[in-house]
Amino acid sequence: MSWSSRKASILPIDRIARSVRLVKPATVGQARVTAYEVVHPSGAPAHALRIEIEGKVIAYSGDGEWSESHVAVADGADLFVCEAYTVERVVKNHLSYGEIRAHREELRCKRLYLTHMSPDLLNRLDSIVPPDAPAEDGQIVEV
Repeated sequence: MSWSSRKASILPIDRIARSVRLVKPATVGQARVTAYEVVHPSGAPAHALRIEIEGKVIAYSGDGEWSESHVAVADGADLFVCEAYTVERVVKNHLSYGEIRAHREELRCKRLYLTHMSPDLLNRLDSIVPPDAPAEDGQIVEV
């Protein structure tokens, strides 16, 4: 897909917001937390989270197949922590890094850290394209 056709396929955020199931934002302490339903059947609804606090936005994908909820939760986020279970192989209810890369321009987050990586991706960390980065256990990220 060419850059021009790819860019034209990006949906405006107001249209995306109408196409995803959104849980009413809640205030938790000083943070505003918004949950977006994602595709991960587990007996209870699964959600991606968007946390806004002190002028910063941190988004978290949770587990789930690709959906427009990922675009909405990550839009303008200072940090998006997103699962990337495999490099390319599609696994039901999870994202591959290939899927994330295919939609990377739509996410419009400032930084993307990958988490919930299986051995498939952990053994091929060199496939991660900077500035995307693998999250590490115990890592502290300044936002």
